Amino acid sequence: MIRISVFRGVATLAWMIVCLTPGCVLAQESAVWAGDSRAKSAQSSTTSTSGTGSLVEVDVPAPSLSGNLVGDAERKTALVYLPPSYDRQPDARFPVIYMLHGIFDSPQTWVQFTQLPQRLDALIAAGKIREAVVVMPDGGNRYGGGYYRNSPVSGNWADFIAEDLVGLVDQEFRTVPRAGARAVSGHSMGGYGAIFLGMTRPDLFGSIYAMSPCCLAPVADVGQGNQLTWQRALAMRGAEDLQRALEQRDFWPVAAIGLLAAFSPDPSEPPFHVAFPFQSVRGELVPKEPIYTVWQSRFPVHQIETYRQNLLQLRALAFDYGVNDQFAHIPLGGRLFAERLAMWRIPHRVEVFDGDHRELLADRLTEIVLPFLSRSLERSP
Repeated sequence: MIRISVFRGVATLAWMIVCLTPGCVLAQESAVWAGDSRAKSAQSSTTSTSGTGSLVEVDVPAPSLSGNLVGDAERKTALVYLPPSYDRQPDARFPVIYMLHGIFDSPQTWVQFTQLPQRLDALIAAGKIREAVVVMPDGGNRYGGGYYRNSPVSGNWADFIAEDLVGLVDQEFRTVPRAGARAVSGHSMGGYGAIFLGMTRPDLFGSIYAMSPCCLAPVADVGQGNQLTWQRALAMRGAEDLQRALEQRDFWPVAAIGLLAAFSPDPSEPPFHVAFPFQSVRGELVPKEPIYTVWQSRFPVHQIETYRQNLLQLRALAFDYGVNDQFAHIPLGGRLFAERLAMWRIPHRVEVFDGDHRELLADRLTEIVLPFLSRSLERSP
């Protein structure tokens, strides 16, 4: 484990790696992984100034990803924000917010693009949110991400978050290890992941806020309407085609393969081990049954009835989308999802804003998302 101090000015974010020599890193690692009581001695080398939190990068063993067919490593990393009083109050325990990034993003997106640590510090100092540990895991793979779902092809990403990561965080940091004191949020693919984990694991996560969540419904550019993308994905013949698309920054066909690896896996179907829900007939894209119907059933808009009792256990459920989102399925899927939630009488909050997929992300974190989650979290004992 490497300890990272974060020092902030008005408009800059500076980093200092506390320990650079191998011996020093190993000394800290042995102390931290032995448990929180000894982790405090490793943390003492960097004392946060008043009102300033710190970041820790942790190595996360990922047995849930074992045996995946995309060549993903069985160890991941996560950035962990520790609030200002974490070091000063050694007996205090803190609620936890898990932040899931989007496709082709990384934990650094939260730090560099949204400046999340700075925003947390400012909100805490202003009394607008309570102190919390905030965890930013790596959810990426060769397809851009595993969508935080379990799959025999891309790996059991839901279990990685819910079991491997939560277990490590509760063991190594002073958390409040109850569902009511845990929230999960995310953007785009991570927003989908937050909703999926809320639907399936209310025993672990009590509060959900999904920002511009993708993949709530198989419509528009995720569905049959995106003829060009699905035709290009169908034409791919192997790893070389995939690599060429990545090098050419051809986002959509790679994302389509990744989506299928999570939502329509088939280990028996080389080269990508996915079952295509579409086929090309005389140059036209048409559904391929029964795969198409099964694939559709795995999107949240069609799962609300199944998971209704789980959703009713949540302390808070919210999501948002911008009317100008570049990914057409996101506002349409968000509207459909809200309608289905209302039909099944599941309390929720939906925010529709004037903006696109990413431009207001940082400000909405400050103004809406983090205050909402802080209010919803159970008070520390």
